[in-house]
Amino acid sequence: MIELSNEDLCHAIGSLETGGKVRKLALLLFGREDSLRQLMPTHEVGWQVLDAQNVLENEFSRRPLLRTFEDLGERFRARNRSTELVDLFRTEIPDFDPDAFREALANAMTHRDYTQLGAIHVQWNEDGIRIDSPGDSPKACGSTTCSSRHRALAIRCSPMRSSAPASSSARDAASI
Repeated sequence: MIELSNEDLCHAIGSLETGGKVRKLALLLFGREDSLRQLMPTHEVGWQVLDAQNVLENEFSRRPLLRTFEDLGERFRARNRSTELVDLFRTEIPDFDPDAFREALANAMTHRDYTQLGAIHVQWNEDGIRIDSPGDSPKACGSTTCSSRHRALAIRCSPMRSSAPASSSARDAASI
């Protein structure tokens, strides 16, 4: 795919219709921020870091999804500490599983209902990480596949070294 032109790449992933008309997918993945703001006004992603009574970080953006995914991944890596376990070997154990975070973020971005107002929220606090994505579950899902999905997709990540069972709430879709 690296050898493809921009137009051929867009056709390959289905983001251009025959005749070159741009689909919403292309706009969400590659669009300029001003175009996204004008043509997809419901697209917004927020990153918040909270402690008990203070907001440490609070940034909302309307950048394309690929750039946002990369940016939030960098923020996650910078904040995700590790504990060194010393036994026979030294082993680094991260507070949160990077693969679980990427999966939860990808799910929130791809299953978001872009016809509804509200931002995707990534909130990091002392209890864990919570990712909320507005809207109902995709209509194409069978009832058994999506029965646990609610009006908002919310994924709660608990620290990996915690021995407590994963908590759930009425809005949780999965615990990691």
